[in-house]
Amino acid sequence: MAKYEKASSCKQPRDLHLDKPARTLTCRNISAPTGDMYRIKLPDQRRRRLLLREAARLQSFPDWFEFVGKETSCFNQIGNAVLALFAFDLAGSIRSYLESGQVLSPDEI
Repeated sequence: MAKYEKASSCKQPRDLHLDKPARTLTCRNISAPTGDMYRIKLPDQRRRRLLLREAARLQSFPDWFEFVGKETSCFNQIGNAVLALFAFDLAGSIRSYLESGQVLSPDEI
């Protein structure tokens, strides 16, 4: 990884840190050997790639959720997904609105 960072003139690696909030995971560059968006910096300064389940948890997928396909495809599914809890809350709000029978004008929306 150090060789990659030197060759790419990487000034600020996008590592995840155990003591800081996680960045948004995307599908960008996940198949690269460095796992650019999916690296975690360990206390001893080493880095490792996140496991599939760790990435899924960061994106709020429940542990029972199954991803289908090869590892790169599964990381792409995680990176392309809307956060599961956000989507759940959004769907709940839409359902409540539809069940209420209330009609909002475009100005009220």
